[in-house]
Amino acid sequence: MSRSPVVVDSGVAIHRVLLTTATPMATALWDSWSRDATQVCAPGLWSYEVTSVVHKYLFDGLLTAGEAEEVLGVLFDLGVSLVEEDESLCVSAFRWATRLNHKPAYDAFYLALAERLGAELWTADRRLWRNATGVGVTWAHFMGAEEKGSAV
Repeated sequence: MSRSPVVVDSGVAIHRVLLTTATPMATALWDSWSRDATQVCAPGLWSYEVTSVVHKYLFDGLLTAGEAEEVLGVLFDLGVSLVEEDESLCVSAFRWATRLNHKPAYDAFYLALAERLGAELWTADRRLWRNATGVGVTWAHFMGAEEKGSAV
């Protein structure tokens, strides 16, 4: 049975595709969503962010050009449904960034989209997760699996 959609940031996808210490958690999440036929969504900026991260890996000599292009292909094959930003989502992201006291607003697009869809947000960004949960957001989850009462 299909669950409500989930919104993922670029970090969750990167950890799913590139071998990192967080890969097992990202893989478990993705496997769960696949099993449950959960729609995985992200704002359109997700594509820019994953492309930038993969390019950084190339620039830092961690991937060859061929490997980087292959990784990009795998990222886009994950089936993330990209939602185009519109004025309403931009205004919501602006409000979230203000509420969280974030100077840049791009991370707030993930919160705005999750709120719009009534979805959980999964992030690999500890700061975003801490700030969101700090203002009472219960539907934001850190991929590092830190829960209330755990050492952070």
